[in-house]
Amino acid sequence: AGFANRIKGALATMSRLEGSGYDASNIQDYIGEGLPPMFSGLVTSNEGQQYQTAKSDFITAVLRKESGAAIAESEFIREDKKYFPQPNDTADTIAQKAKMREKALEAMIAQSGAAYEVLFPEEQASLDLPQGSKLLKEIGNKKYYETPDGDILVVD
Repeated sequence: AGFANRIKGALATMSRLEGSGYDASNIQDYIGEGLPPMFSGLVTSNEGQQYQTAKSDFITAVLRKESGAAIAESEFIREDKKYFPQPNDTADTIAQKAKMREKALEAMIAQSGAAYEVLFPEEQASLDLPQGSKLLKEIGNKKYYETPDGDILVVD
């Protein structure tokens, strides 16, 4: 549940930045990210630094859950290329990677069982669902909840 919450927070930060016009595949921030830390901040934009921090939290949450061990640099690089925009990625590829990030969150929440709902109930409370409702499944933009009475509610 903790890993899922970290992924969710990272996705929210990235979504906010992208929604304000930030292009995560820009070459300046890509180059800045590859520089030693003492030089990276001189090249990377403020938004790029925020995006990179969120990206790092996303990747470490995914990899720590999978391995539980120290993360090799090669693993981090592979996950970066798999989930995040790179210079010259097409719009379709960037959209595909965004969907893959969402699927990673969904998988992490599912793997946590009821722990996520118990530890982080704010999402359900904001939907005005009956107390004790449980998220059953999410398909596309629709979420299916079971109420304590056994009814199934669909929230768009």
